[in-house]
Amino acid sequence: MTAPTPLAGTPTAAGVPVLAIGTEIQMSDMKATPAFTTIAMVRSINGPSFKTTTKDVTAHDSPGRAIQRLATLLDPGDMKFKINLNPVDPTHSTTTGIMGNWLNLAMVDYKFILPTNPTTIWDLKSTVTDMGVTAAIDDVLLADITLTNFILPNFAGTLLTTAAAAPATKTNGAPAPAAPAAV
Repeated sequence: MTAPTPLAGTPTAAGVPVLAIGTEIQMSDMKATPAFTTIAMVRSINGPSFKTTTKDVTAHDSPGRAIQRLATLLDPGDMKFKINLNPVDPTHSTTTGIMGNWLNLAMVDYKFILPTNPTTIWDLKSTVTDMGVTAAIDDVLLADITLTNFILPNFAGTLLTTAAAAPATKTNGAPAPAAPAAV
């Protein structure tokens, strides 16, 4: 796979909106030399959402009778996305796909790839914490997925020019999820 080519390959300039089409979520096979596979049929993506925990440090001598807060912890948050669910698709299935990651309680490496030029890649370590399936009579099968991030993302990621090869390739088969930990 080559990097997405937003704006017909022109470099993304500051202050210029970037079309979201072409954004990808890839999951790792978690092997020693990991291979990443693009999750098929991703529709809307919300997140990753990042939060800051604050503590109220208001004291009797706080100025202006105003609440004072102190930022204490960063919360790596969640990423939510919707897919056109096809349970036999290797990237969705219970054996090799995101449903398998959920069944196995697997902590998996994901890549959130933004269609900028050069391409922006954020590395995430997440688990599937919510997966709601919808089968409306007038629609296709859908699934709303929530990935909860365990650590802060690597925002440095990998920047790729449109001519460079991406660190992952699309394949027809997704990797098997990691085995659950022994209890």
